[in-house]
Amino acid sequence: MANVFLIGGGGEQANAWPDTYGRFLQTAGGDQARLALISVGNSPSETAEILAYYRNIFESLGLPPAQILDLPLTAGQHLDRQVLEALDPSGVCLCANATPLCQQVMCADTAWVAWLQEMKLPFCGVASGAVIAGDRAVVGGWCVTMDDEQHPFQAREASEGLDNLEVRPGLGLAPFAIECHAGQRGTLTRLIHAVAMELVGEGWAIDEDTLLEVGARGVYTNGLGHTYRLQIHHMGRVEVSLFRDGGGVMRG
Repeated sequence: MANVFLIGGGGEQANAWPDTYGRFLQTAGGDQARLALISVGNSPSETAEILAYYRNIFESLGLPPAQILDLPLTAGQHLDRQVLEALDPSGVCLCANATPLCQQVMCADTAWVAWLQEMKLPFCGVASGAVIAGDRAVVGGWCVTMDDEQHPFQAREASEGLDNLEVRPGLGLAPFAIECHAGQRGTLTRLIHAVAMELVGEGWAIDEDTLLEVGARGVYTNGLGHTYRLQIHHMGRVEVSLFRDGGGVMRG
């Protein structure tokens, strides 16, 4: 499997693009890449907006428009392996703003993931696309319910439309759970609770305009913000380690 690139959202800081989207693009072939750009939205107009937003980023990094291959998906659809295969991409980028919908659409049929791994193609997940890349996907929620009482851990505005903390199967492209918009929307606390409750194993939360790159040499951070590694220890204690640009954890 080629490297997996996980970006915590954002995109308005153009000075961050070379060290985030640019690293993925170079691995996919630079200005020679054929990029399958997948957008998941609630409507065709929303998917079109998402595609336009990220097309602008990749075009600004030097990728010709004709080499960006749009794959818009909405509720009730799924990504067909044969459709992706026919595009003959050198890299795949998944962008979405609603995590429950993204998980529902992209995890309905994961034959495309097996093909991606067989072909050793780099994958980039942005925002919700990053969240579902993990072995387990923390899709949303703003509270946990114990003894019929709700205990909030973050603002409802960042709940993804769900009340209770909810975890679903992910794509399995990264061996841990992931959160996006970590510092900007306070989703780091949601991942802390998921780890503490042992709904997931290890977790990584990613700030906006920040890349977490997962590969054979380890897990590394690049960009303007931070990443946060969460691990559970004795008696349910959750340890949080913070990494900045250039920091990370080596394998082996």
